Amino acid sequence: MTTDLTASMKKRKNTEKKILVSSCDKIGLAKYFFNRSGNPSKLQMAFNQIQKDPSKYTLFLVCMCIISIALCQNLMAPNLTIIASSYNITNAVERDAKMGGQLATAFFVFSMPLFLTVGYMCDRYDRRLLLLGVTVINACSTLLTAFTSTFIHLFILRIVSGGTVMSVLPLGYSVLGDLFPPKTRGAMGTWLIVSMGAGTILGQLMSGLLGPTIGWRTTFVLASFPGFIVTWWCSTSLSMPKRGDMEAAEHRRNVEMIDIEDPGRDSRGSNEETRDSMDGLDLNLNTNEGETKTMLHVNEENGNGNGNGNGNGNGNKNKDTKELLKVIFSTKTNILLFAQCIPGSIPWGVLFVFMNDFLAQDKGLTVEQATMMISLFGIGAAIGGAVGGVFGQQMYNRGPKYLSLFMGVMQLCSVPLMWRIIDAEYTSVNLVMNLIVILAAGCIASMAGTNVRFLLTNVNGADTRGFVMSIFDVFNNIGRGLGPLIVTWMVSSMGSRAKGYDIAMTAWWLDALFMGLTWFTVENDEANARLGSKRKKRNKSFKT
Repeated sequence: MTTDLTASMKKRKNTEKKILVSSCDKIGLAKYFFNRSGNPSKLQMAFNQIQKDPSKYTLFLVCMCIISIALCQNLMAPNLTIIASSYNITNAVERDAKMGGQLATAFFVFSMPLFLTVGYMCDRYDRRLLLLGVTVINACSTLLTAFTSTFIHLFILRIVSGGTVMSVLPLGYSVLGDLFPPKTRGAMGTWLIVSMGAGTILGQLMSGLLGPTIGWRTTFVLASFPGFIVTWWCSTSLSMPKRGDMEAAEHRRNVEMIDIEDPGRDSRGSNEETRDSMDGLDLNLNTNEGETKTMLHVNEENGNGNGNGNGNGNGNKNKDTKELLKVIFSTKTNILLFAQCIPGSIPWGVLFVFMNDFLAQDKGLTVEQATMMISLFGIGAAIGGAVGGVFGQQMYNRGPKYLSLFMGVMQLCSVPLMWRIIDAEYTSVNLVMNLIVILAAGCIASMAGTNVRFLLTNVNGADTRGFVMSIFDVFNNIGRGLGPLIVTWMVSSMGSRAKGYDIAMTAWWLDALFMGLTWFTVENDEANARLGSKRKKRNKSFKT
């Protein structure tokens, strides 16, 4: 009897698979997801290609962690009113103040000590262990949120979740700087932003489409599972690069190119240059370019593979924090990009906290329809992030200041599109136009933001990047946390959600101004960062 039942189930699964393959074949997708005629699928071929390159495989695993962590970020937005009622919050003003303003402040502002600590540690300690810890803590906090019974418990768990979400990008960019050289770093860094957007969209879709049916608490349980799975996967497969090796390898290649182009240099004035160049090299880097990839298989804090934290990657552990802050805030590009965070983050705080509920409660859409609209914006943001990263890299290769110009222009153009989304009538007559505007707005609004961290990575040395990214996120999250509180006050004063949101969107104009001003600072700051890395390597050589 059991054998017959097993055979019947197996036959049914095979039939279902054939139907699925046949359906995908009709629309031309089968070759991407299924093995056909003994040939691997396109997806399998791409994954195999990634596995062959240690740098890309490390980036892929980091992106998986980011996606699993980002799932919790926007889980509440589609069901904000339903969640509020489960905590006996029924007044509309109180709903916006607590579920929007206070929880946003908890997620983005009160979580600062956690992600600042992680950012500080990722320049000094084992980034692999930090990434695993952040991922599993996020999964636990997301799971526990489903079982909260009071608002204060929800508030505390959102602080923990916010800290982990904000910590993972500084960690990712710290690793990215040691995986790829500046000429490809921007394009590769796009995948970190795309992963954060993809995780946020997937979490919001799941919450909006399943929440009204299975309950909002169940969506939190489901969102926690990927974190546990990815943590196990990374614990067995993830290797990290040595901290600072990419700068050393890049400098070594530059010296080799000088020798090739001018082999007959005489001693006139060149001895000092040669000595500086050679002092900038680590004696442990006498490998060819292809061999640098193998360094990923050695723990980053360990020069000899024993994991005790005493190797070359750990020289910055005892560096004075005041000295670090002095270096960071003496870089003008850092100051400008920190300054743009607060006005630049206010509209994003509105979009991801209130907009879904606004479309459902004020524009007459169902929760599912509103979720699809915001998810379409998120899809546009993912596309814009990828396209912006590619264009940004091209602009940067032409000259770093052209990237600054590109960022400022894109941010300026996004404001009118956001006004159109807020003030539009959502009827069947203008449905297509609304969809086009939402997709375009998401695309354009994200093009500048994708490149901000890329610029920060290039104007800071390997020993400060993680801390810089955390400081950046402090300013970023002040805007995202205070934005909903400010907008809540505007809405209650004006008696209109739409007017408050319209005013909030103008903050992107000030954001564009700060981005554009980096035109005058970025090239000089990047040169100083490279010179600083060279001097550190020279001092290290003298000590040894």
